[in-house]
Amino acid sequence: MSRIRVMQEFDRKKFKELILLIARECKDHTFFGATKLNKILFLCDFRAFLELGKPITGAEYIALEHGPVPRLLVPIRDDMRKTGDIIIDYRGNQDRLVAKRNADWSLFSPAEQFVIHDVIRKLENENADGVSELSHKFLGWRAARAEQLGTGLSPIIPYESVFVRNRRPVAAEIEEVASIAKEHGWSLI
Repeated sequence: MSRIRVMQEFDRKKFKELILLIARECKDHTFFGATKLNKILFLCDFRAFLELGKPITGAEYIALEHGPVPRLLVPIRDDMRKTGDIIIDYRGNQDRLVAKRNADWSLFSPAEQFVIHDVIRKLENENADGVSELSHKFLGWRAARAEQLGTGLSPIIPYESVFVRNRRPVAAEIEEVASIAKEHGWSLI
């Protein structure tokens, strides 16, 4: 079976600003740490792809054992530490990322800002186990993990997997997907 993937352009600057934005918005959250940051980034990009037709940053997410992780998070985070944009506060079993400057909100459209705030709001009281469990329900992650077994590789989770459901779609969902596909010039197979 051949796979068709819509390639997304990665916006490194926007990714860094999203990290800063999330760190700033979650600074008072009891359960904010590295795991939660990974899941918020993932959910923001994939929800934006579903609702807006394109992800916020275009980052590639790999399917690790504990859930989706942005492939380039560690090197970008390390770069942000070197430039003084962030520090990492090691608290018990959490590595809390702390923003040392404000994010550039002008890079995000109003619709993207809504997605970001809504994802953060919905996950505010979730701990690392809760957000990991939530991400494990995502069929794109589960399929990528199954594909990985025995290979030793961490496959990329396709953005298009947001359209895969455990149930048959209702007519309104089919119409919505068709509308998004038409708007972006995608062909439906």
